[in-house]
Amino acid sequence: MSKQKPGGSIKKFQTCLDWMLQDRNDQSPIVVMVTQVDPDAIGGALVLTAMLEDMIEERGKKVSVLPLYCGGIGHPQNRALFNRYDLGRRFGHVNTYSSPISDRRLVLVDSSDLNDSRLPSALRGKHPAMIIDHHRSEAKPKGKEFYWIEDGSGDGVGSSSTMVFELAHARNFKIGDTEQMLLALGIHNDTKSLVDSTERDRLAFATLSADIDGRKFSELIRYPLPESYFSALSRALTEMRHVNERLVTNVGSIGLDDGDNISTIADFLLRMVGVTFVVVWGVVGKKVRLSLRSTDPSFSLTRFITESFGQNTGGAKMTPEGISEGGATVSLELPDWIDVEDEALEQCVEGMVSKAILGKVFPNNGNGK
Repeated sequence: MSKQKPGGSIKKFQTCLDWMLQDRNDQSPIVVMVTQVDPDAIGGALVLTAMLEDMIEERGKKVSVLPLYCGGIGHPQNRALFNRYDLGRRFGHVNTYSSPISDRRLVLVDSSDLNDSRLPSALRGKHPAMIIDHHRSEAKPKGKEFYWIEDGSGDGVGSSSTMVFELAHARNFKIGDTEQMLLALGIHNDTKSLVDSTERDRLAFATLSADIDGRKFSELIRYPLPESYFSALSRALTEMRHVNERLVTNVGSIGLDDGDNISTIADFLLRMVGVTFVVVWGVVGKKVRLSLRSTDPSFSLTRFITESFGQNTGGAKMTPEGISEGGATVSLELPDWIDVEDEALEQCVEGMVSKAILGKVFPNNGNGK
């Protein structure tokens, strides 16, 4: 096993947990929060939950650990995971949990954005006790918090599942069969089938995959795509605007369960010869979701997102292969009495959004070609 990174020291992890449990009168649960439902986040959160439960029991405490997720489970692969492994019984949705969550009881996995728009407003701006994430971030601990944040640069990682695996390995913690499958899938997905992986990712994947059912793993990778994906792809190919090395397109107005099609299509279009910057957007309810990709090392996606759509609307990460991947969610701020499913209104909103985004990407030529 590769040498543990300083930020991921098991000793620091244990010290942080002792600090979290210091108040004997606080019996509220520790919440392990997932802001984006995908295999990397799900697997990492479940293993971390099991580790924390084990360590709390060793300390003779009665504090429970509760994994929660934000958003929906729209992606077909995520739905397959939740159905096959009955994850709805192990994960709760954040909207179903009404008790207050203090900083010292909050853990973030696969995210380090303290103002993430996907978090409930009551949790934004908090300072979690623990963060484990593979996305570039400015989050810093104030004291005894455990913040382990890396990205794919240098000898870093391309997946949070790799980091959680290393933490479990350092503690000689036995990972369950389901969790092994999820961690392996998380590494596979977030490193683009190991193409964007680092040595640490590959070592973790090799160790995990040695004990999983290869047939079941293949089934989870080759999940069936719904008809809505191909409809969205058809629309995106029709609506493309391509100027020099930049490409913008949209999938129109789509349902919440189809929102993940946006990022899948963005990854696909970045493979087009001569394209270094891709923006794909869609209207989901009263929000605009965007996926952005860039292979230009001199171009900051994070700065583009902030300058174009405002603070705390999204962010970006860098893969080991030098691809910058970003996402943003922007509220349309339409009043409640507006029917967003009205066809005429949809066309009007899509037209306005398209004009605005084209203007941001092509400031000197908004029409594209």
